Amino acid sequence: KVSGIEKITADLVESLKIKNDGQGDKIGALDKAVQNLVNFIESGGEVDFIIPDEETEDEDGNGKGPNYGNLRITFQEIRQLETKIKLLESSNT
Repeated sequence: KVSGIEKITADLVESLKIKNDGQGDKIGALDKAVQNLVNFIESGGEVDFIIPDEETEDEDGNGKGPNYGNLRITFQEIRQLETKIKLLESSNT
């Protein structure tokens, strides 16, 4: 579990381009958030995530907001994995 949390945190740090030097507090906060999320899910919690149907504009009024399409796909994959895990757990009992 610990190595999984470390891997998730490292992947997030890399994808968010957080620098180790000078931004250690951000990395620590991110690591704690990942730990809390894993503990929450392990105890039976579910994360709800609602994204807009349409792309939004950024702060400058440009149409370059976050790529919600990728987030939708990622959350669909997470839900599929959760379903498979529940099926495996129920077949083991």
